[in-house]
Amino acid sequence: METLNAFDQLLDYPVENELIYETQLNEKRFFLSPNDPIQNAKYIVFRKQDLIFCAYDAYSTQLGSTETFTGIYREINLKPEMELEMSRKHWSDYMFTLNKRKTGIQQIDFNYTLTSPRNWNFQVLMSEQVADLFQELERQISPVKLIIQNNYIPMISQLKGKQVIGVETNEWIAKKEKVEQFLDLGGNLINHLMKVSQQFY
Repeated sequence: METLNAFDQLLDYPVENELIYETQLNEKRFFLSPNDPIQNAKYIVFRKQDLIFCAYDAYSTQLGSTETFTGIYREINLKPEMELEMSRKHWSDYMFTLNKRKTGIQQIDFNYTLTSPRNWNFQVLMSEQVADLFQELERQISPVKLIIQNNYIPMISQLKGKQVIGVETNEWIAKKEKVEQFLDLGGNLINHLMKVSQQFY
């Protein structure tokens, strides 16, 4: 029996679950902006309920132009200054990471690096429950980061110009069980923060 490559292995997920999807092999452009040129890239994008799943791998001979990631995203409505990234602490963060912030939540401040262009009251959104949900995801998918940013992933047309919440890893996730874990656990974290965020609508 022939082993599927990582692309075909992931493509099986939206096909088997009868989800609308897009790849570089078709020109339907359900998800990616038709104005954005995609060169030397392979990608699979599909929607499951309110989440947009995107696996992307681009290769270029130019230095710094190679990029691989898998993420799940949706639109969120917060105050514009409420942007952040959170990931597991790494020794290099002390020297090379700018805009590090403290939340006042020990579980987050001790284990994670949180960055934001502006210093705002992170406790209105972040909590020990957020840390627990992030840790649960991290046990299955690592490394992973939580993102809340304005116009974060404009190549996805539904999110262009919007404030985006997402979780992302720097690898191509292909196996069905990993895709489901990412959607379930990452979706739990995103949906929890969406509920908390409703006070800002």
